[in-house]
Amino acid sequence: MPVLVFGLLLTWIPSSQAQEDVRAIIEKAIRAQGSDLKEKFKAARIKSKGTCYQGGMEFKYTDEETYQEFDRVKSVQELKFDGQTISYTLGFDGQKAWMKAGAALAGLEESELNLTAYITNELYLMRVTGLTSLLKFQLKPDDPKSADEQKSESLIGLLGDKSFVVREKASQDLVALGNAAVPSLEKAQKSSDLEVARRAERCLSIICSKDIYFDLSPLPEIKVDGKSAKGVRVRSRGHKDINLYFDNDSSLLVKITRRFDDPMTGEAVDEERIIKEWQDIQGTKATKKVAIYRNGKKYIDSELVEAKRLEKVDDREFIKP
Repeated sequence: MPVLVFGLLLTWIPSSQAQEDVRAIIEKAIRAQGSDLKEKFKAARIKSKGTCYQGGMEFKYTDEETYQEFDRVKSVQELKFDGQTISYTLGFDGQKAWMKAGAALAGLEESELNLTAYITNELYLMRVTGLTSLLKFQLKPDDPKSADEQKSESLIGLLGDKSFVVREKASQDLVALGNAAVPSLEKAQKSSDLEVARRAERCLSIICSKDIYFDLSPLPEIKVDGKSAKGVRVRSRGHKDINLYFDNDSSLLVKITRRFDDPMTGEAVDEERIIKEWQDIQGTKATKKVAIYRNGKKYIDSELVEAKRLEKVDDREFIKP
């Protein structure tokens, strides 16, 4: 999970052939990364360090992260700049996100919904780059309409209310409705009211993190650090597209691109991650060095310090202290 300070045309290949080619790319990448072996490891503890570049400044950071099955996570982060140190902890217990922070970051705790959407999106990215889920869960047909859809329509109208309390309550109620609210939320994503559109998107990402089905399609081959890489576009209801690029020779993942809401600014950004180096961990591979760019500018240089894969972590570890 990154620290908080943290449209290409498809190639013209017949649909059935394209699906076979995409599966072959993912299957090779799974073998190269040892992702099939990761299936027995449902959890991990990871330590990383790096530099964040923001507003013309450089922040050194460390991150100690524990996650389990892509639906629980705890991240203890520390930032250092101008002789100051800021520490905080983010967590997700499988239902709700939480944050423990000092006064300097107190504003980030204002909306549980925003934090939950941010963390579930990061867990979704981890699931996608874990690869094995991509072949297990294919796109399923839309759910039948529900009587609760009428209720969801009335709640959508409250997402732009002047009161934060009203907006937040409407958002939580929409999430509680689950799949019945999805059609209304998908329409609300296109609202001219930016607050409504963003809240609808966040509600969708939370709802759809519980029941994920993937649609995969090929992307044109590109160059990453001067080497050829094959591309796969990953689509899933309630989430923005993620583009994955795999080195032609090693089949390892070398580039990830996506568009998402920056949790600090609330603005939509284009993010690009370049994987510079991989490291062997217990018979599998983990990303060793990653460079992250947002809107074309360097945002983070990250390096893995230590990693251990585990079969299970006590669920109590992810509950807010």
